Formats: sequence, structure tokens, C-alpha cells
Amino acid sequence: MKRVKVSTCIVMLCVFFCAFCMTSFNVRAQGEFYFTEVTQNSISFDWTEAAESFLESYKKSGKSGSYDSFQIQVFEVAEDGRSMSLIKPYSVPGTTYNSTVEGLKPATTYRVDIKFQIEGYSSSPSIWNVVSTRSDNSYTMKMIGHSDTTLYVDFSDAVKQMEEKVKKAGGSNLSVLSVTGSIVEQSGSESDALSAARNNTTKIGRNFTEKYTSKKYTGLRPDTAYAVSVMLTYDYKKADGNKSSYVDEFIEAGSLRTAPEGGYSDDVGDNTPGYSENNREDSSHTGKLVYTSGAGSSRKNAECSVTSDENSITLDWTKNNVIPSADRHLIEIGCVEESNYDAQEDWAKFGSDHNEGPYMRQALQKAYQGDIKVDKGAKSYKITGLKPGTQYNIVMRCGWQTQGGRCDTCYVTYKIKTKGDSGKVAAVKDISANKQPGYMYDCYAKRENGTIVLDWTEGSKAFISQSVFEKYFGKMQRSGIITVKYTEVPQSDNSKDIEHAYSKLENSNSGVYSESADLPCTKMRVFGIDNSKKYVFAIGYRYQYFEDGKLQSGIEYFYADETGTNYLKKKATDQIDGNQENSEAGAGGKVTENGMNNENTAAETTDKKQPTVDTTDSGKTTDVETEKSTDTKADEEPESKIKASKDTFKVSVLKKKNQKATIKVAPELKGKITVKNVSAKKLKKYADFKVKGRKVTVTMKKGAPKGVYKFKVTVAAYGKTKKTTETIKITVK
Repeated sequence: MKRVKVSTCIVMLCVFFCAFCMTSFNVRAQGEFYFTEVTQNSISFDWTEAAESFLESYKKSGKSGSYDSFQIQVFEVAEDGRSMSLIKPYSVPGTTYNSTVEGLKPATTYRVDIKFQIEGYSSSPSIWNVVSTRSDNSYTMKMIGHSDTTLYVDFSDAVKQMEEKVKKAGGSNLSVLSVTGSIVEQSGSESDALSAARNNTTKIGRNFTEKYTSKKYTGLRPDTAYAVSVMLTYDYKKADGNKSSYVDEFIEAGSLRTAPEGGYSDDVGDNTPGYSENNREDSSHTGKLVYTSGAGSSRKNAECSVTSDENSITLDWTKNNVIPSADRHLIEIGCVEESNYDAQEDWAKFGSDHNEGPYMRQALQKAYQGDIKVDKGAKSYKITGLKPGTQYNIVMRCGWQTQGGRCDTCYVTYKIKTKGDSGKVAAVKDISANKQPGYMYDCYAKRENGTIVLDWTEGSKAFISQSVFEKYFGKMQRSGIITVKYTEVPQSDNSKDIEHAYSKLENSNSGVYSESADLPCTKMRVFGIDNSKKYVFAIGYRYQYFEDGKLQSGIEYFYADETGTNYLKKKATDQIDGNQENSEAGAGGKVTENGMNNENTAAETTDKKQPTVDTTDSGKTTDVETEKSTDTKADEEPESKIKASKDTFKVSVLKKKNQKATIKVAPELKGKITVKNVSAKKLKKYADFKVKGRKVTVTMKKGAPKGVYKFKVTVAAYGKTKKTTETIKITVK
């Protein structure tokens, strides 16, 4: 395996150097080449990690050597990003892993190429990266909230200034491409702290997945000054209609101070990090040359044709380079049925590089032991007695020979699925049909000094602990950004007003605000609230699971309201009367002794303007009090476990527009919901339905004639609950 990795590394470095495309720049070449200082007229850069990493891989191949020198070329990139011109070629000694270039133009994009000259090595792998020198503009940010461990900064005004600058030059359509920021403690002068923050930011490099205009820094020290530097990258449409090259601008502020200690609770919660790739080679490959599916071009020499039918898989090397292994003079095969496993746990234990899972590891061992021996001289082999619609891991122990080379012994891996239907339900369908939705799980919150602290620790744990997730090794996402969207709780207790508020959260309409926090965390502090109002919150939290060892993801929405139990949970548990007279039937999660609740997710931001913010510590608010509803008649059984919110419509109303009704399914019926329109043929086209999760919405179309419309609703068996079928009738008169 070592030989495959080294050659792949060399090829990838060379390809990376050759592929110049301004629209697809990688942030840091190979993730190991970064700029340590950027001014208006100079750039400094460091490639220590790349140099040491490549040299280590080179030595592992059994060779020894050192760098003769590094050849450096600095290019100025044209404004349109389509061409570049060489302005400075030079070299540095092989023991030097950093350099500085001066005499550059302000606000100009440059590309730096570094070619490795290795003693006794004919090829010269290269790496490159791109940066813009600083402009003469000065952009700053403002602090819009803080606690004793948190600073919340906003730089949307700076982006507006950039937009105005572009417009004055005849351009338009400024688009933020990337935002990367760094914060450092300001123990000395503000200028020194800003310089340190700026260096950290350029070392991190651009993150093209993040485009926020406000940032929250948590886990800080109380009553301490900090400096923040943000590198924002954008492009725009020029006056001639062409897109510009991208531009880097730095937005910075120092002397930002956290609040004095006390009066604030933890706003991070569980910050245990999730899985991180370790880049170790799968330990089962030690001492073996293993060609996995990601092993590069060398694998092609050892590949054969693999086909399948319902009960067999055939390997055919009639037209390929496969030969028996040199030591045993045989071709040997291992075959193991795939099953589900936690890939991240497996990668952590055995290494993430070229790891195809425990079942491939078993197949590798079977091939090593000669589990299936192919007859000498055979050019194909059929593995029989397999299950239809099932994936198998196959390893062939063999050699290969071409006109240009030969390999005595290697192991070639294949993952292939037999044809047909296994009868197995796809994970996404299984989870969708059998999970309890997020709004059924409570989150918590409380008000503190003009802020709200949200806590979804227990709610998310309970959600992901459902039995349907166990077989898929479900877990909540532990990296990225989590965002809470929120809006004001309607003053009216009417169900339509409350449902409209929920709809606004789902569709990000006007009047919706957002706050975000970096994962991993299970709490976050919401700034910018109006203390005279109450809010309903929506949290879109991504979860992860595995199917046949492949990572999948989904998103679940949790809701919370400062007035009590969230509206969707009330609806699901039949706690809402027809007129919505009980004022508690607002929306939202479980209220704590001194406040409210909620939860959050999704790596999204909003450009909606936040309410006016009070950043002082004196704005303490009165605790929100709630009362349990006493209107629910707990001892009364519903007439039916499946019923419609409305069963009659007037034909005069339907002449004007469509009308909708909701079919409710009792929460104890957890099986998959299916619906069939069984109305008379002449009526069927005037009614439609949509099943979304546990909700069925019936649409009576404009112009629907008088008659009785029928919908057959079936809830599949689940656990000890039997299948339930009822016909819902809706009358138009």
C-alpha cells in the first residue's frame, strides 16, 4: 500500500500545480501552504508542513534524501482572473521553509508557486496558493452583544461599504465568497494584538463554505480585552459585464471586552468534538500491497471485469493483466456480505486512509488465507449462492503483468451489489416512517441580562436515542454551524396566526431573525431580543447515520416558545381546541423557572435586521411564567385515532379558491402513513393530498362540486401497534 500512496501523492501534487482555474481555487494547497502576513505591499508565506510531509512520504518508500532548493515564482493575477503574469522568480535554500516578497501593489491578487527540488529525484512536485494584498481601505466591526465568556461582533456595515465602493467603480452584484476570522487576547497594545489575529486568519486560509456577516466567539475569559481580524473574500460584476477576480479585505477591531464575571450561565454546553479524520493507513494493509477503490492509477493494472446477477458475482480477467501470485502460483478470493457499521468509529480505530470497513477487512483476511482458490489456468470465477439486492466485499489475491512492469503479489478490492430486491427498507425511509419528530422533544431556555440562553442538550440526546437510530449508529452533527431562527409570538391566540408564525420560520419571511453558533455545542446565547416581547424559535439540527458504512444525513426541526409547549406538539397530542382559546397554545418548547426554551441548527445565515441591542449588563428581565393547560380532557378517548380537522366545506367558498383540511393521526400510531383518494370518479380530480412526515394535508380544489369525498388512510403496524385503516369523508355542500 505504501507504494500506491507515495506515487499518488506525487501525482496529485503535480496535477494540483498544473490545474490553474480562478473559479476553483483551493484555500490552502494540499492544506499545508499558507500566508503568515499580508500587507499592502508584501506577502509572507510558510510551507513547512508540506515540505516535511512530502519528505516523510518520500523516505517511507525506502529512499533517502533532502531538498536541494525551492524554486519560487510569484505571479500577478489579472483583474478578470483569467490570466497571470510572472513578476518574480527566485529560489531559497533547501533548509528554508518560509519567504517574504515585497514591492507589491495594494489590493492586487497574487499567486505563489513553490517547486520542490529533491536531491537525486528527477521529478519536481509543486504546490501553490493565492492571496490578495491589503487595500488602503480601513474596515471595522461593532460589538453587538457580550457576556462574561462571549463576544458577538457584526461587520455587515463593512460589507455595505464594499458594495458602495464597487458601485462607484461601475460594478455591481458583490458576492461574499468566504469569511475566515480569528480572535486573540489583547494583553499588550491593540496594534500588536490585531497583527497577531490577522496572522492567524491568513494561516487558516479562506473557508468557502462560510459567508456570514456576524460572528460569535465563545469560551473567552471574563473582563478581558480581545482583538478580532476577519478576512472577507468577494467578487463582483464589473462595468464591462465580466466577473472580477476575487478580492480579499480585512475587517478588524480591537479592545473588545467581555463582561465582568458572574450573572451569566454556560452558553456552550457539551463541546465534545466529533470525529476527525486521522489519515492513518488502514492497519490491515500492513505488509501487503492493497489496491483499494481509491488507490489511484496503479490499481488499473490489477483490475478485472466484475458483473453480477441476483445470486452470483462473476470476476473475469480474460482481457486484463491479472496473473497468479508469484509465491503461491494461485489466484485466491475472499468474499464477505456487507452489513452496517459505524464508519467513523472504525476509521478512528483502524485508520481512515483507504479504509473500506470491517467487512472488507474480513474479505482481505479470507483472501490471505486462500478461502477460495481459483483453478490454475482459469480466466474467470463465479461466486454463487448469494442473496439478491445485497452488497458484497470481494478481495482478489493475485499479481499483474504488463509490457512495462510486473507485480508479484497484491490484493484488489471490490464492492458490488447483486441484482434484484433484498426486501430491505432503505434507511431514509425507515427513519422517516418510524422516528418521533423533533417537535416532540423539549428544549430549555432562560433570560439573562437582555439575552436568552437556549439549551438543547437533553432534547437532542432523547431524539437521537430513538430505537430507529440505533441500528444506523445515529448521532447529532458535531461540526459546522448551528443556527436558530426566531420570530415574535403572535399576540392573538388564534391557531391561524400561530401557524402563520411557524410558516414564517420555515420560509424565512420578513420578521424572522437568526443567531448562529459554532458546533460542537449544545447551548447558545441569543442576543438582540426585545425584552418586552416573547419569541418562538426554530432549530434545524442535522443528524448523521450510516447505511452499509456510508455516512448519510438528515435534518430535524425542534421548536420552542416562551409561552409554553410548542404548538406542533400540542397539535400532535390533541391539546388544542377548535377556537384556540387557551393562551398557552402559542408555540415553543418547555419553559424553565426563569425563562423560555429552544433549539437550533443548519449552516445558514439571514440578512434580516436584528432588533435594537442592549449590550449593557443592567437590562435584567422578568422571568417568563407559564401555567399548565387545564382544558385538555385527558380521560376522554377520541372518537377516532385518525380524523380530519374539517369535514365540511361550502360550495360557494370553493368557487373562489382552494380550501385545505388536515388529517390528524394519533401519536401512538407510529407506522408509515399511506393515503388513497377513493372518491367517486367524477369527484376525484377535485381533491388532492400530500403526506409530509406525520401530517396529511387535503386540498379541495377551486370549483369542486357538491358531494362526499373519501380518503382511505392507512397507518402501518409498528411494534405492538397493529395496522390501522380508516376512511375519512369530507363533504362539499
